[in-house]
Amino acid sequence: MDGDALLRAAQEMLGAAMSDGAWMPALENLMKRMGVLGGGVARTTPPRMFAIPSSGVRQQFLDFQSGRTPPLTRRSHIRTDPAAGFITEGMAFGPEGRRRDPFYNEFLVPRHCVHQASAFLDRTDEGDLNLITYRSAREGDYESDELTAFGTMLPYLRAAVMASRSLMRAGARRVAEPFERRGEPVIHLGHDARVLDLNPAARDVLGLEIQVVAGRLVAPFAPDQSRLDAALRITLQDGRPTMTTLMGSERASTVRLLLMPVVGAALDLFDLTAAVAILIDSSRPPPVDEEALSLMIQAGGLAPREAAVVRVIASGGTPRDAAARLNLTFDTARVYLKTAYQKLGVHGQVDLALLARRVSAS
Repeated sequence: MDGDALLRAAQEMLGAAMSDGAWMPALENLMKRMGVLGGGVARTTPPRMFAIPSSGVRQQFLDFQSGRTPPLTRRSHIRTDPAAGFITEGMAFGPEGRRRDPFYNEFLVPRHCVHQASAFLDRTDEGDLNLITYRSAREGDYESDELTAFGTMLPYLRAAVMASRSLMRAGARRVAEPFERRGEPVIHLGHDARVLDLNPAARDVLGLEIQVVAGRLVAPFAPDQSRLDAALRITLQDGRPTMTTLMGSERASTVRLLLMPVVGAALDLFDLTAAVAILIDSSRPPPVDEEALSLMIQAGGLAPREAAVVRVIASGGTPRDAAARLNLTFDTARVYLKTAYQKLGVHGQVDLALLARRVSAS
């Protein structure tokens, strides 16, 4: 084995990950230098596995993902250690420990994946990322000196994974940032439509037209849920932006849900944002610029409680919202708001937004 060529292949993966994230050709070259049938970067949380495989084992991964295999159990999966290097199935299970496993015997072995060596790369909330490699019976088992040589390239591979993850996170931020800057409610969704994160504005508006239940977006009105599910499929599976209107059960709603896909080939692997959902309520005034609002509060000489109520109203809230958030009675919140409007010389929320836009534009 050419140790220098192996290190160059690992460095090539790091360079590709840091430049444009397209490191598949580098992965193919790495598998070749390692002298294996194939392999890839995988996140395994039995019974599920997400992976970016090399060409040598791509069909095996496709067969697994389509459900044409015995179940993947914890007994089938080599658990790696961040402090260790590469671990083989013999090291993990003993000489005979895996031979009774249906996933190994009925799926891996007939597809020539007889010997496996895995190493820890990174950790996510949904499971560890590993580099998994396979050899056929003809290629033979891994020798101890080979595993040692493989271990020397792990720092480069771990750095490549972290760089790739950072690029995809940056992509999600780029999609969300224009809406965040305008104060829109923004929800981050994973590849399987799970809610990964939501900004404070989204937490404030959830409830009537859309809710988060058990980590999923749920529309209380059944026709809205059908439209929501269809939009999610288009954005998450086809990678196309969609917009759907949430009608509600008793009135024609002004709330629309815009779904924007995030580009990335390994979003499921890293369990990162695959789509950004933006709630757009056209009945609410445009959000007020925070800097402009602070200038108005200072110029108007608002008391702290008056300023706090005005901030809630300016962000699209109601007097009842202000009372709940600030632990006030509804009548007290209205008094503070009326006094603040008098000091600012405005007559309502729309006037407040117009004044803020004038201040921010000056």
